[in-house]
Amino acid sequence: MPPQPIPVRVLVVDDDAMSRELIGLLLQRAGYLVESADSGQAALDQIRQSLSRHTPPNLVLVDLQMPGLSGTALAEQLRRIVPPATLLFAISATQPPQKVIAGFDHFLLKPFKVAQITAALATRNPSPTNHPAPTHDAVLSDKAPVLDQTVYRKIAALMPAPKLREMYALGLDDARRRIVLMRQLAIEGNAPLFVREAHAIKGSCGLLGALELRRIAARIESSGLELSAAKNVNSLDELDAASDRLQRILAARA
Repeated sequence: MPPQPIPVRVLVVDDDAMSRELIGLLLQRAGYLVESADSGQAALDQIRQSLSRHTPPNLVLVDLQMPGLSGTALAEQLRRIVPPATLLFAISATQPPQKVIAGFDHFLLKPFKVAQITAALATRNPSPTNHPAPTHDAVLSDKAPVLDQTVYRKIAALMPAPKLREMYALGLDDARRRIVLMRQLAIEGNAPLFVREAHAIKGSCGLLGALELRRIAARIESSGLELSAAKNVNSLDELDAASDRLQRILAARA
């Protein structure tokens, strides 16, 4: 009898609840054992607990845009406690400078395919008994102006209809909450936080296949507060309108 594959343990570290849940579902469907943490400190605490149970993660996926402990500082602390075989992958909706990801083994740009994780793991450790083959990918195309139908169908295959509606409602509510905050940040002239909120919308909407919201958020993230006040307002109004269009499309599917 051939040896059975050893399940790969993955810890997903992301402050965005929707992103954590969706990434976790995709990884679980592909055969990975998944835990999650909502902050860098929570990740450190969970890894210490896993070490006491002799079940450390084989892979830690770390979002680079979390508030608090994150990025290079988090990578350094993780390196001090994880076993040498544990890999650290950085994830973000924006390509970071090389110095930001120097402490990680690999970088994945959101939205990414589960196959990319599997391929990167195989490159680091090619043993076929260690890593499952992917059975489901979160992949975006640029064909749909508002909602990527392929992504929607694949997410729908992961969960019952009520849970699917809850997932997209969570994403829309989160986007709208951030838009309200961005309006206030624009008034205050707080460019760093303004850009961070746009980045968060881009990342979560990318995972959901909300193409229009992702496209507008990416443009706002790129321009920051360098535009005139009127153009900033118009851009945020565009985000609001895109949220409404997505909600109408989703309601028609209910």
